[in-house]
Amino acid sequence: MWSQAEVLWRYATAVLNDMDCTSWKADAYRWQEEKHSPFIVLNSTHAKVVVGKGAVTGDPNDLVHPMVDDPDVIHFIQLIWVEDQSGNLVSMRHLSPAEPAPATMYFEIPTGTTSLRAFELCNLHGLYRSPAVSVASGQTSASVSNCQAFAGELMRREDYQPKTDPTGKHTPFLVVNGTTATIVVGVGGTPGNEGGLVHPMTPSDDKDFAHWISHIYAPFRRPALSRPYEFCNVHGLYIGDLVQEGRFHLIGGVHYGDCKCSPQISCGADPTAV
Repeated sequence: MWSQAEVLWRYATAVLNDMDCTSWKADAYRWQEEKHSPFIVLNSTHAKVVVGKGAVTGDPNDLVHPMVDDPDVIHFIQLIWVEDQSGNLVSMRHLSPAEPAPATMYFEIPTGTTSLRAFELCNLHGLYRSPAVSVASGQTSASVSNCQAFAGELMRREDYQPKTDPTGKHTPFLVVNGTTATIVVGVGGTPGNEGGLVHPMTPSDDKDFAHWISHIYAPFRRPALSRPYEFCNVHGLYIGDLVQEGRFHLIGGVHYGDCKCSPQISCGADPTAV
């Protein structure tokens, strides 16, 4: 004789086997995709990306991805970016779990764009992408460079007041050698100051220990190569000293008004290849 539990289990199994299991699988994917899918919303020459179908429909029955900064349950969209029809990066934004849901990024649509595709990275569940969205010719406009967009976003986070560090640990230093310039973070990385403070690059899955420099960049402006900047994931944006034009000679492919990012950023160029 079967126990009551065995009877219920066998009945449930029989019902499931008689159903179209692929429908269950498809429905599971639907719920996951509605919650994690990035959606592109076009508005004239501008657009935005939101994560979760409910952020587009406004229907309370549709899902929106959460942004949870509870230390015990960190769950958020950490990165959003958009690519054009050729796979070129149009815009990218790093997000904080403290931001409200839905996760959102605004951007301008560059001239020549015919389609856009959005990507989002969930810290727990990985990478998701949207279907390609067609763009009409009248919806494009001249746009700032990707690196200028990065620089503007980081400056906004710092309330347009980048910090200086008298200890030199967070200070970005622009070191010039002929036609090559290198930015290092920490006075100990500069010539003649070996042994001095250098900012750590500490990977960790513990939020209390992960500590690194996520962005480095330098705008080119007359009459100098503007101060270098660095963004620390824990302490924010720092600014270094100006380097006068007489100490730095612009080389082929670099123009005043350009903004060069560190190679770690997708929009950045390898300085040795400039």
